[in-house]
Amino acid sequence: ENGWDCIEEYTHDLMSREYLDEEMAKVSKNEIKSYKLHIEKIDQRFLNATYPDDRCVWSSDIEKECGYSREKNWYYYRWPNDLREQKRPD
Repeated sequence: ENGWDCIEEYTHDLMSREYLDEEMAKVSKNEIKSYKLHIEKIDQRFLNATYPDDRCVWSSDIEKECGYSREKNWYYYRWPNDLREQKRPD
């Protein structure tokens, strides 16, 4: 699985995942059912292409300001696999 070309591309994808969560919260569980399998497949691809970390991809100030948490916003606490051996951006 190819990763991302740059951190901006990566964070854009993460924001899209957050927007998806926000939209899913607005619809009934019955409506979500038809998309659930597709979302799970995409999430699994993301999980395979990233690794978990204690640090949020955003600064700690933004993390606190937006109220991000590892439980709710799990995707913001994952980093591209190709950064595992490199120094992550601060």
